[in-house]
Amino acid sequence: MTDATLQSSPNSAQLARTVTSNRGGVTAAIGLIAIITIIMFGWRIREQYYLTPESGLGYALGVIGSVFMLLLLLYPVRKHARWTRHWGRVKYWFRTHMVLGIAGPLCILYHCNFHLGSTNSNITLYSMLTVALSGIFGRYFYTRIHYGLYGRKAVLSELTSTQAFAASCLSDAISLAPQLRDRIEKISGTSANRTPGFLIGGFMMYWHYWSIQPTLARAYRITADRRQWDKKTYLQNLQTARSHLHDFLAASRKVREFAIYQRLFSLWHVLHVPLFVMLVLSATVHVFAVHMY
Repeated sequence: MTDATLQSSPNSAQLARTVTSNRGGVTAAIGLIAIITIIMFGWRIREQYYLTPESGLGYALGVIGSVFMLLLLLYPVRKHARWTRHWGRVKYWFRTHMVLGIAGPLCILYHCNFHLGSTNSNITLYSMLTVALSGIFGRYFYTRIHYGLYGRKAVLSELTSTQAFAASCLSDAISLAPQLRDRIEKISGTSANRTPGFLIGGFMMYWHYWSIQPTLARAYRITADRRQWDKKTYLQNLQTARSHLHDFLAASRKVREFAIYQRLFSLWHVLHVPLFVMLVLSATVHVFAVHMY
């Protein structure tokens, strides 16, 4: 695709970069590694009893974790209450909501020193872990139907247009390797039909990407010999084609999975709210029981 064509479609190009960006995935992976490390560290030192729920830092972490969990309510209030519109942008509250949703359970785990206690405390702990796990699933569903983690909600027609734009960026590669045309059209058709099996969509897109590589490399190598490209020019053109192929496959996957993730997110939202209410009630009973008996 020529530079002139790209410049004539700035909105499509910008939307394509947003849809196919992997920055959120990298950040999530780093965050997951950090969380697992913190949990493993606490688990390894649990028998040393550096922390106890009844006093000192262990007690303080329980209070801090409880406050963090209560502060989670501020995000839905900011999102839905009209009188909170001057409180700042919703995306920053969403970001804070996610941070508190992780920090709160971690504080509680260290508060209880990774041990079970009385019946009411165990109910609270299990409720908290269930809500935290639910939040992780909700975050994933959210990213599949929005433009990035903090972007606006996606629209299927825009995603389809983005897929078509990404396919058009492969026109140069297809002209060099015409046998790819049927493959690209088949992938587009599969996405448009949104057939079952969305759970293997990511695997299929990786398979398409790597299985196309030999054909793509061979076509550009032949073209490089014919046009007398130097090695740098050959690698630059091949890398550009690979980048366009990645963007097309990512956009195709987004189109294919969009409807099912919409339904999953709606179902998750119905379940997440009562789970959180149950957590608040069990935590209230736990705090009352601890300080009264």
